[in-house]
Amino acid sequence: MLKWTGERCIPELMLDGNDQLHQQHLDTIKIQHLARYNWVPTVADLTGKIVLDAACGSGYGTDLLFKAGAVQVFGIDVDTETIKYCKEKYPKNNGFLLYNLENTFPEAMNYDVIVSFETIEHLQDPGYFLAKVERHCRETFIFSIPLNNSSEFHKQVYTLKDAKELFLSHFAPDKWHIELFQQDLDNILPLDNGGKFLLGIIKKK
Repeated sequence: MLKWTGERCIPELMLDGNDQLHQQHLDTIKIQHLARYNWVPTVADLTGKIVLDAACGSGYGTDLLFKAGAVQVFGIDVDTETIKYCKEKYPKNNGFLLYNLENTFPEAMNYDVIVSFETIEHLQDPGYFLAKVERHCRETFIFSIPLNNSSEFHKQVYTLKDAKELFLSHFAPDKWHIELFQQDLDNILPLDNGGKFLLGIIKKK
C-alpha cells in the first residue's frame, strides 16, 4: 500500500482527514485531479487509441483513460512502489512501467495521445521530456502545470509567462496548434490569465 505523502493523489487514502479543514483540503485535491482526467475524453477521442499517461502517480487517471475507450494506456512513473501499486490496483491494464522522465522515455513506439498532468514542475530540466513528447506524439498532447506554486516536491516554480514560453519553445506553431485553459476546482475554462493551474491541448496540424 502506498503512503500518502501530501503530493501524489491517492483517492482511497484521502478519505479521513485530521480535521474538517484538512478533509476539505484533501477533497479539493481529489476534485482538481479527477477533473483533469475526466476532461481528457471531452477534448480528445480516445476510442481505439494508444495513450501515454506520463507521471501516472497512483494510476487512477490511467484507469479512467483506459475506460474511456483507449485500446492501450501506458502509465509511467519514477517510483518503484507506485508502479507496483498500480499493477496490483489495476490488473486489467498491463501497461504500467518505471521511467524517470528527467532522462528516460518509452521510445519503442509512438502514441496517439500523451497526457501529463502536474509533471513539468517536478523536472529539473523539462526539455528532455518535452522533446520526446514532440517526437513521439502522433496527435494530441494534453498537460497541466501549477502556477506560482512553491513546494518541497517541486523543482521549478512557473509563472504563466514562464509556462507559455516553455511550451511554445518546444511546439512550433507551424506544426502544432496550442490552446490554453485554466482550472478552478472542477471547472476548466478558456485562459483569461487567472487560475492556479495552466492546462493545454497541443494538437499536431
